Amino acid sequence: MSRKIVLFGKWATRGGEYSHAKFWKEGILNRVLVNAIYAKERRQNLRKDIMKADKNVILFIDSGGFTLLRKNISLDPIEILRFQEENGANIASTLDYPISPEMSYREKIERIKRNIYNAVTMLSQRERDDLKIYASIHAWDYNSAKMIAKKLSNYNFDGFAIGSLIPIRGNYSKIVEIVCGVKSQVKDKPIHCYGFSGIDGIYMAGLLGIDSFDSTTYITYARYRHYIIPQTGKRICLGLKVKTEKRYYLEDLPCSCPICRKYSYDDFIEGTSRAVGLLSLHNLYVLVTYVQLVNNAIKNGFFGELLEQRILVSPRLKNAWLTFQRIHKRINSVRKIDEYL
Repeated sequence: MSRKIVLFGKWATRGGEYSHAKFWKEGILNRVLVNAIYAKERRQNLRKDIMKADKNVILFIDSGGFTLLRKNISLDPIEILRFQEENGANIASTLDYPISPEMSYREKIERIKRNIYNAVTMLSQRERDDLKIYASIHAWDYNSAKMIAKKLSNYNFDGFAIGSLIPIRGNYSKIVEIVCGVKSQVKDKPIHCYGFSGIDGIYMAGLLGIDSFDSTTYITYARYRHYIIPQTGKRICLGLKVKTEKRYYLEDLPCSCPICRKYSYDDFIEGTSRAVGLLSLHNLYVLVTYVQLVNNAIKNGFFGELLEQRILVSPRLKNAWLTFQRIHKRINSVRKIDEYL
């Protein structure tokens, strides 16, 4: 497999804990995904004011479809495109309208039509030749994903971004169906998946052969003072009075990342936005190392072995594998996945 899985840290411009979680400044990760709607509200140029014109930062600006719906905002696709271009995006996704399992078939079809229209419109109106445009895809099963991807593959998009996965994030089998449906029609263009979470999400990315994904897991965990143990990927609760969770005291942090070398357990459990930001940087560092592990395993032909071990402790990942195997019938064991990749 020549492609590497790439992780984008999703970052918000709202301040607070995020102001202490500028991971690109800490040298942890240089790939940042930002919601266009929140960024527009900040009224600052992302590349110039937030990233300080750092050319090493790869900036992905998504259209903020979920936020549009939540805030009941209507925007023109060209308005979003111009914002993405003016703010120095390297990658931009097209204006999208997400779907959910509760929607009627008719409503889903109407949103698909709007998404395809927005995608084609934005591609035709691109002014910056160096901006990569990813067409947004929202589907609910294998056949709908295949149908949408087939329509969009007739246009020269730089890649495809699969959304509406967060509402079904617990249903790994359905996610496998959707991604495989898209991949059946898109052979040579990058595929990004929104919102893969945690260590299992990284293994899912490896199994499905996607090119990139983004995650807020690093900071979501930190809000509840969850610390990812690098050696196992297990997360434990360090602080906050959460009645349903056991709290752990780590006298010596079992990690040698730049954050754990500089700060202590006490810094992570303070009731401040700074504590959330610092702990999130550790968590992101660990996620990055797992992405590196999976990439190396794929390159050297032992990803199947790693996946087999992970399936033993993850029922949802096991369900994902069984669905993947049903779609790709020629792969009769986990160890054979390396031949496919």
